[in-house]
Amino acid sequence: MTYRLPTAVPPEQGESLPGLIMRNAARYRFQEPGRVLRRLRPPKVILVTLCQTDPAGPLGVVMRDVLGLDEAQWARLAMGTADDTTVRLNGHVVWREQARLDSRTVCPACLADSPHHRAVWFLDALPVCAVHGTRLLSACPDCGRQLKWRGPGVHLCGSRACRYDLRRAEAERVPDGELGGVRAVHRLFHCDAPATGAPLGLGFGDTLRLSVTLGHLAQGMEKVNRLAGFVRKHQAEVHRYVDDGWRALDGWPNGFHRFLDGLKARARERRGKGGLAKAFGTFSSKVSAWSREPWGAPIGEAFAAYAAAQDDLAVNAYVLGRYGSVDALRHRHMSMSEAAKTLGVGPETMQRLAERRNLYILPPNGSGIPSLVKAAEIRRLRDEMADLLLPEEARLTLNVGRKVFEKLEAAGVVSRVAEGERVLEIRPFRRSAVEGLVAACRGTAPKVSDAEARQRGLWTMAATTAPGREPPDVCRALADGRLRAAALVEGQRGLKGIRLDPAEVEQVLPVARVTLSAVEVGEMLGVHYQHVLHWARRGLMGTVPSGGPDEVGMRFSRGTVDAFRAEFILGGELARMDAEGGRANGALTRHLRFMGVPMVSGPGAGDGGKLAVFRRADITPEVLARVEQVRQRRAIPTRELRQRGWERVALAGDTIGRVWGARLRRVNNRFTDEATGRVVQVVSGRRPDLTGVFVFNVQRESLDLLRRAADAWVALVPNQGDTFLLLPLAEVRWRGTGTAHHVTVRFDGRGQPTEMERFAVPLVLPAAEAA
Repeated sequence: MTYRLPTAVPPEQGESLPGLIMRNAARYRFQEPGRVLRRLRPPKVILVTLCQTDPAGPLGVVMRDVLGLDEAQWARLAMGTADDTTVRLNGHVVWREQARLDSRTVCPACLADSPHHRAVWFLDALPVCAVHGTRLLSACPDCGRQLKWRGPGVHLCGSRACRYDLRRAEAERVPDGELGGVRAVHRLFHCDAPATGAPLGLGFGDTLRLSVTLGHLAQGMEKVNRLAGFVRKHQAEVHRYVDDGWRALDGWPNGFHRFLDGLKARARERRGKGGLAKAFGTFSSKVSAWSREPWGAPIGEAFAAYAAAQDDLAVNAYVLGRYGSVDALRHRHMSMSEAAKTLGVGPETMQRLAERRNLYILPPNGSGIPSLVKAAEIRRLRDEMADLLLPEEARLTLNVGRKVFEKLEAAGVVSRVAEGERVLEIRPFRRSAVEGLVAACRGTAPKVSDAEARQRGLWTMAATTAPGREPPDVCRALADGRLRAAALVEGQRGLKGIRLDPAEVEQVLPVARVTLSAVEVGEMLGVHYQHVLHWARRGLMGTVPSGGPDEVGMRFSRGTVDAFRAEFILGGELARMDAEGGRANGALTRHLRFMGVPMVSGPGAGDGGKLAVFRRADITPEVLARVEQVRQRRAIPTRELRQRGWERVALAGDTIGRVWGARLRRVNNRFTDEATGRVVQVVSGRRPDLTGVFVFNVQRESLDLLRRAADAWVALVPNQGDTFLLLPLAEVRWRGTGTAHHVTVRFDGRGQPTEMERFAVPLVLPAAEAA
């Protein structure tokens, strides 16, 4: 159930969220405002930081419910935003540096009218109360300490030792003639839709920042680097800056023209021979940056129109002598820095481009006089540059390797733009030409998966390469329509995704073959070319000399491939044979190894090969019949299996007695030599599947009895074969815990152990079983 204050204080119009929390805390007599929210277990931060939490987050939603606010009230009171650089005040998003959040500022007269904290008091640029015309207090007039977000009430000093009633304080009055801008911004702050009442249709935060900026420029404060620090340093004059800035924006554009006239009137106080910097100071450079922002575009356009209409500007002396009127330049010129930013190039590159393309309207004429270029030409070059690519961009569009790209360029399939027609030397390829080549080569072939393309035996562009047939030849054939893509692989762009029919490629672009490469041999055998190279290094496949300068690397002939096929058989062919016989699991290779058939190359040969290779002479019908016989061994009933195990244990006991030359007494599966006290535990083992691994299980009680003997042995007897292992107990590494232990031993298809061979003992079988 959601917790809520029993009698929450309703918010006042324009109240701040920290102030509302302080009033709720005062109702419940809390000395610290944050304690009213203690049931929420909020993070240990100051109150105003807690108020900046995400309004839609879990903590924000719970705070809304605790304070008893509806959606509309919470939307106006919440201070958090998705951006750490902004904060929300009374529903308006402002820059965080525009607000002073860590301390309180109050108007004593407003607190006397209603003791609640107004959200507008957070704004650094409004240090004066627009209602009473008095300066806001940020420190207690009694103790002199800063007003923090502490204490039992908004109207009291936060210091425990003071608790001065701020409503009794006397604040300094400000002349009404200096409050026009402050009151206009105050009305805008309490407006639901400030964009409709703002001079340029801007948001509240942008309007306030623009008012302060234009105001300090109008007051002659032109060298301001950081606006937030400047505002806090000049709290005594900032209301005048807001007033002058609002007058420049009000009645647009007449007030703005009066503002520019004032800047121009102070031109003699500035350094320089002439130009915009001389006439308008730092505003000319600031407006250039503003004009690139949506909120500053109207100011940039209005300033350009105003500057172009001024005949007495030093920059226009050249313009009038060359063009006769300023109308020839209005909205048609651009500074070098603006042109460089438009094209995304550096100053030196822009200067070379202007000289090479004759872009100057006003060439360089000395310090203080800006150079101007043709704006229409700059925009045309920008559009033209959008169609030009770097070499690396062109290669990525084609989606080919660097060597293939060099071959395509050398053959003229991909051509560079003539040097005289390039906008920039580093962008020599046209996007439209490169993309057109890709579209012509790909065509309208159906899309398939990469696995389906391999299954169909389709070629990639790289697979078509052969002596006398290079990628440029294939691209030309595709672009001319002589060759068509058989399929396009999903998820692969450019030329890489094209798949071609080998028969069609050979028909359209035939080549005179002398020898075969490893790739071609691999395609003939259905394996990767790395396996072919491995077999050639092992001497399993013969090589032939190169047939010409275009044939490099190991070369093969059809004769060497046919000889390899005649002598050897691959694991893939064995798997197909197994599948034809009704077994599709491809286990024939593993079963042949188990039956003792030697592997020439592959995982079982120890030569580093990854594909199984056998000699065809070793895969005889007799061997295959033996494998099938082992596979189809009939299931032995449990009773018969137990009887057989009992008999093999008895045979093992007799064999051990002969080896030791002693008479053994049998108790279950344990045999004891009464003369010497030697004890042997015979354990029969079974093979779970056709892997050659036998499992021998023994109970823990039997193993404990065996360990108590002075001379203890273990006999591991498989349930088939004519060999078993006889070894001391200490040589066995039992596995498992609990009531049963086991050990595994690997035997080959002939029944001989492949590990611990030194303990092998021939088992004396009855005549019937031996047969």
